[in-house]
Amino acid sequence: MSTGFEYMDDISLLADTIESVTGGLKIINSDHAQHHLGNGYKAYIEFTNLASNASLNYCLTTAVDSYDHFKSIDLSALGSSCKAEFLIGANVTVNTGTAIPFNNTNHITTKTATTTLKASPTYTGGTSWHQIQVLADSTAQNNVTAKSSVNENDELVLKPDTKYILKITNIGTDSITRGFLSMFMYEEGGGYNG
Repeated sequence: MSTGFEYMDDISLLADTIESVTGGLKIINSDHAQHHLGNGYKAYIEFTNLASNASLNYCLTTAVDSYDHFKSIDLSALGSSCKAEFLIGANVTVNTGTAIPFNNTNHITTKTATTTLKASPTYTGGTSWHQIQVLADSTAQNNVTAKSSVNENDELVLKPDTKYILKITNIGTDSITRGFLSMFMYEEGGGYNG
């Protein structure tokens, strides 16, 4: 039996969902909510003087109990064309290289990423799963950027507790004088069912 107070609670909750300036409904999308929950992270890789056909390799080990959602991977290169790709199914035998930090996008929280990224792994095999390319040259010397996502619904969802190889390769004929890779991802717990 209702006392009537539940109705008043419902009204006050509903009133809090209306934005005061526009009168519109307050909505926060799930990706943005992950920032507020402290589950969003960014990592950066900067590289210089990468010769033609040379590669840089990194081992990305995903979180054990959550999905990693890679929302954006941006690649820039100056001087030559470049490719960044995820390899799946590689057999990683050594993964003790320098750690590349995933920095939390919410400076208020003390949460740290359980996903790791380490330089110079030893591995064999692997199949290209996703890649982006920057088409640049040494003549124009313009910085060219490629993005992996074009809208908020575009993402890569990685399997929990899995090793992926992130490979950056100079696919041009000249040296890449300067390159930069930026990644944004969030770890979403509780959604993995094996």
